[in-house]
Amino acid sequence: MTARLMIFLDDGGVMNDNNTRALQWQRLVSEFFVPLLGGSAEAWSHANRVVADRLFELDAWRRRVRAAPDYRSFDRTYQVDWLRGMCEVVGVGTPPEEECLRLARRAAALLPAASRRPFPEWWTPSAHCTVRAIRSIRPLASPHSIWPATFMPWGCATVSVAFMARI
Repeated sequence: MTARLMIFLDDGGVMNDNNTRALQWQRLVSEFFVPLLGGSAEAWSHANRVVADRLFELDAWRRRVRAAPDYRSFDRTYQVDWLRGMCEVVGVGTPPEEECLRLARRAAALLPAASRRPFPEWWTPSAHCTVRAIRSIRPLASPHSIWPATFMPWGCATVSVAFMARI
């Protein structure tokens, strides 16, 4: 068996500016959920900030990871908690658990695709160097062997994979 080269590139803070990305994500969250669940765009943007800060707080994140028996259950709980938390902050009714899961996963899959380009406004100055580096290593590995490494929700990693595929 031949070993396959896998290259992981740092997304957050290198290819993209996480602060700028967070602002765009909040806007997209509001555009997605307002027509489905009600509330105002401002309330949903605020709710996403509040709930994301709560979810990504380091001690809370560690407890969440330790409590999950496997990734599937971790992701399920994370997605449901994300949407339930936002519904609570917005002040709208919370869908049943299965509907929360479906909507959260649909949002995570669709929101990155809401832009027709790979969010160049997220780029840091080092991103331009990253683009040159990715182009230079393409001959060494198949396009599917280059992956983003990120701590952001998996939907953002999807954007980075699409971004790298276009380089």
